[in-house]
Amino acid sequence: MDVERLREAWQTQDVQSADMDADKAVRMILRKGKKLENGALWSDIVDSVIALVVAAAYIWIGHNLSQNLWPSYLAAACFCWAPVFLIVGRRTQPALDTGATMKVAIEQQLLRVERQIRLLRGVAWWGLLPCTLGMMLILVDLGSQIHPDFWTNPPRFFLVMVLLIAVLNLGIYWLNQVCVKKVLLPHRQELESALRETETDELGQTRSLV
Repeated sequence: MDVERLREAWQTQDVQSADMDADKAVRMILRKGKKLENGALWSDIVDSVIALVVAAAYIWIGHNLSQNLWPSYLAAACFCWAPVFLIVGRRTQPALDTGATMKVAIEQQLLRVERQIRLLRGVAWWGLLPCTLGMMLILVDLGSQIHPDFWTNPPRFFLVMVLLIAVLNLGIYWLNQVCVKKVLLPHRQELESALRETETDELGQTRSLV
């Protein structure tokens, strides 16, 4: 074998090795996305269970501690909104195609990551706002029954609870935005980069066939 053939064989081996490394990197990114998606699923389940338990507790309060039923049922409906929103959102997103090509798998994963980013960025209106309204309804209902002058001289306990609810909401919103910035956005960039590389490889293979 002459020197030219040795050089061609060595270059071919380098290209094959680079392709294998790129394919391995893409698969690692997809596995990472699958883990993130499983984590998001369990987070939605836990949040939904907590919201439903609180809704049931508010109904119990309405029947046992309050003179009015409608504030408790309305507060329970507010807490049920988030689980319904999450369930409908997951039901409407397309299912993953296990037999899809690498490019299609990346595109599907990218769509799910973008959905999760929009979900966490909008947590204030679909999650925090309804729950806050529900808690405020219960506090105002019970407070107005316990303190006759509630509207002119609200008790200190009520003001403290409002402050705690505001701090809790800010903390939850901040944690969600940190998750978007530190986890989801970098992963979306990885998927976009992998998609560009896959499209470039497919284009190169098409040109080589032509």
